[in-house]
Amino acid sequence: MEEEGVQPPAAPGIDVFFALEDGAQRSEVARIVADLRRAGVSAESDHAGRSLKGQLTQAGRLGAARTVVVTAEKAILRAPGAADEQVLLGELVGRLVP
Repeated sequence: MEEEGVQPPAAPGIDVFFALEDGAQRSEVARIVADLRRAGVSAESDHAGRSLKGQLTQAGRLGAARTVVVTAEKAILRAPGAADEQVLLGELVGRLVP
């Protein structure tokens, strides 16, 4: 492809990345990630124990279309070009499945 001057297709990004602050309900987030995957949504969360800043950087590296920042009390849904939106954890699957 290089010899022909054709660029390979870009690797597809993921649909949603969960960044967790200290005190976030990790087991609940794991359940949500599993539910999203069953519904055909590509979802990931941090497993390396990165700082919030590091997790957001990882979301960018993965090409996440949306990022959910989960705190002890709330979830904040972030999408490029849109204002941050607070969402209850129980409502995330319904909001993120097309």
